Amino acid sequence: MGHGSAGTVGVSPGRFKEADNLHLASAGSVEGGVKPAVKASVTKKRLESVLRRPQILLIISMDMPMIPVERFVEMATNFRLKAIFIVVLVKVGCSVSLAAEESLLHDSVNPTRVKPAVKASVTKKRLESVLRRPQILLIISMDMPMIPVERFVEMATNFRLKAIFIVVLVKVGATKTSANNFNKSREAEALLATNWWGDRNASSDYCTWPHIRCSEEGSVISIYFYLDDNEDLGDMRSLDFASFPNLERLSIDECKLEGSIPEQIGLLSNLTHLSLYVNQLTGKIPASFTNLIHLEYLDLSYNHLTGKLPVSFANLTHLETLDLSNNYITGVSFSNLTRLENLDLSNNYITGVSFANLTRLENLDLSNNYITGVSFANLTRLENLDLSNNYITGVSFSNLTRLGNLDLSNNNFTSTFPTPIMSLKNLYNLDLSRNNFLGQIPSSFGSMVNLFHLDLSANQLNGSIPPALITNLPNLITLDLSNNNLDGPIPSRANLHVSRTSLRELNLSHNSFSVIISSQLVKLTSLTTVDLSRNQFMGLISPFLDSMANLTYLSYLSFRGNLLTGKLPVSLTNLTQLENLDLSRNNFTGFIPPSFGSMVNLNVLDLSENNLDGPIPSSLGNLSQLQFLNLAMNSISGPIPLDITYLMNLGHLDLHHNRLVGAIHPELEKLSSLYYLDLSSNQLSGNISLANPCFLSYLNLSKNLMMGSITNVRDCRYLEFLDISGNHFVGEALNHCDFPYLLLLNQSQNHLTGEMIWSSNNLSSAKSACNEHKRRKQHLPRLTVFLPIIVGLCFLVVAYCFYSRKKATTKKLQPEITKHGDLLTSKTLLTFFLVYDHLELAFSMIVNEKCDVYSFGVVALETIGGKHPGELLSSLNCSTSHGTMLENILDQRLSYPTDRLIEKEILRVCHVALACILTDPKARPTMREVSQELSR
Repeated sequence: MGHGSAGTVGVSPGRFKEADNLHLASAGSVEGGVKPAVKASVTKKRLESVLRRPQILLIISMDMPMIPVERFVEMATNFRLKAIFIVVLVKVGCSVSLAAEESLLHDSVNPTRVKPAVKASVTKKRLESVLRRPQILLIISMDMPMIPVERFVEMATNFRLKAIFIVVLVKVGATKTSANNFNKSREAEALLATNWWGDRNASSDYCTWPHIRCSEEGSVISIYFYLDDNEDLGDMRSLDFASFPNLERLSIDECKLEGSIPEQIGLLSNLTHLSLYVNQLTGKIPASFTNLIHLEYLDLSYNHLTGKLPVSFANLTHLETLDLSNNYITGVSFSNLTRLENLDLSNNYITGVSFANLTRLENLDLSNNYITGVSFANLTRLENLDLSNNYITGVSFSNLTRLGNLDLSNNNFTSTFPTPIMSLKNLYNLDLSRNNFLGQIPSSFGSMVNLFHLDLSANQLNGSIPPALITNLPNLITLDLSNNNLDGPIPSRANLHVSRTSLRELNLSHNSFSVIISSQLVKLTSLTTVDLSRNQFMGLISPFLDSMANLTYLSYLSFRGNLLTGKLPVSLTNLTQLENLDLSRNNFTGFIPPSFGSMVNLNVLDLSENNLDGPIPSSLGNLSQLQFLNLAMNSISGPIPLDITYLMNLGHLDLHHNRLVGAIHPELEKLSSLYYLDLSSNQLSGNISLANPCFLSYLNLSKNLMMGSITNVRDCRYLEFLDISGNHFVGEALNHCDFPYLLLLNQSQNHLTGEMIWSSNNLSSAKSACNEHKRRKQHLPRLTVFLPIIVGLCFLVVAYCFYSRKKATTKKLQPEITKHGDLLTSKTLLTFFLVYDHLELAFSMIVNEKCDVYSFGVVALETIGGKHPGELLSSLNCSTSHGTMLENILDQRLSYPTDRLIEKEILRVCHVALACILTDPKARPTMREVSQELSR
């Protein structure tokens, strides 16, 4: 066989040094004497996936289960293939016997009636990447640049191949003998008219321009932009779609496109791939989509599209992937999209949907909508299903036997777990968290042997953990049972299977467990995360921790909020991989062991709210990775050791309410990463010493014995919370205008002169008097501060509901609110609740279960609007549209948010906040209702 002519691939056997029995099948001579290949082994799923893609050739691997020859014939018919040829690349050393299959080509795909193959083309880089993998066969695609025949010979030698057979699968209608009629000058003019290619001129070959790909005939077949230097491309109307009759792919992603999708897009009749995700497109999807009959991939996610899908979507019968997530879509219909495999409708306003004819659907995401019920009776191929954050009360899964990933979190399920879920034996990920499931955990969960991740957190489960949940699930990696009412013993060592080592993350926090048996967890030697916080464990912990020495992978350990006593166990230092250690809110006594300084991988160390005494060990200065250190609310004495200033990664330092003495060491200014510093309620003296530049956002030095000037505090321009009250500072008081982000300022009970602001409301009013130009220049958009604040508040509310489970009675209200303190992960949240907590209660003296939501409403609205909610309400017309409402509420110094997600979340918080400050407390939502709305 020679080198081959156009349209064929051939090589000279003599060129191979290690392959004496080389056979190369020309694409044109398969029936001419070369016996076609080995039994082609490939999984049915993989093969069908390949065949659905246009112009993609068969990928055959010899290490997969066999498929009978008849199956190839059946698929050739179903997928309208013109020809099948098999490719086999056999590496030297691979023990594979070549078995001839004469009947591979059946009459239904008779090769004698089929003209042989297109040019087999593949990039050098792609081919070599394939050849380096053992027993992986050649992938050939017809839309990549050609490789000369000689290159095949060279690669066959370099990669020590015994044999090469070329495979070509040609889809009916997939190959084009020539491009449709097109006008090259018209294409050039249309491209230039968009101004997307800058100062290019019409005389240059646009096929060489970036973001463009042309056919062999020189017609544009692909236009693709992605985050092009964040350039604003304007809108799509500047593109003359009629000038591109051969365009197959249009991708303009994350390019700030504005306006609506033009109706003229329907002129792109050959389009197979359309992607416009993460832009600012508005309006409805145009009806002209009916003309995009060859479309196989459509992604319009993360835009501002509204309304229902047009009826014309029924014509997109070739569509395989559809992503409309993160829009304002209200209704959908998919009756004719029978080839659809991937569908993402998450984060819209859909209330109901039917999938009756989508029998090929494999991946479905309906999360974050308003769906109450849905049927999946015909979706027998479904593998991934996300229904989280809806209002679903029940659903049937009886036919979803292939389902591997199921997320039903944050819905309205009640009563016990639905039995059909237990029959889904292929599930590897199951999330049923944040519902209202009742009763005990069924032992039948132990039959779901393929589970990797199981999350039953934040329900109303009680009783003990069934041993089968741990012992019978050999692949389980993550188990989350937190925020329930579980009690009883953790399954003991006697019940743990000897090979039970895969579990890595165990979260039993916020339950009612009270007894720890030291042998219970030590068999789980793969554990990396153990969270036992907020239970009722009591007594000495040392024996338990001593037995954990073999958990050498453990990186996170929390016993926060229990009733543990005794000294801090030195055995903790055996956990050399520990990164996060939280023993706060217990009753530990004694010194902090100096050996804690040997846990050099620690990022977080929280020993707050215990009964610890003695000095801060200087060895903590060895924890070079430490970012968070909290020793507050103990009885720790002595000076702050100089070694603390060696912690260059430290961002959060909280030592308040101790018995610390002495001056703050000047070396503290080296901690340039510090953003949170609380040294309040100690006996510290001397001057303030802060880093310059200072990036502190929270500074509390109140109730100490400090003195001198506070001038260098002005360098901390990012401060949001500043309390230096109750000291002996002298000089001029701080000017609030020097701190553009300040939300609370307290400098009372000192010896300062000048004007001082005494409350948060007065601070807000005074700030408005600051020079407006200066504030525009210096003021970070309050939005950037607002979002983490509101997110933190939302987490606070959600955590409140999970912890309390029931509506608080008047007796329980005060203790429950107090418990929020440990949930304030955002450094700004404490500020708000110090100012607003029980604001209404102070005036009304009426205690009820809804007075705590009032503070949330006040804080949220003042943060968004930059002024007191009373002023906002007086200017707000409740009948206004969403956009007008936000324009009226949003701080006028800020530009209107262009990101749809930010706009949507701000509006959501606005509506909830307004409901929280209604005059009639009975009309306000409960904390649980606030939680449910904000967590959607």
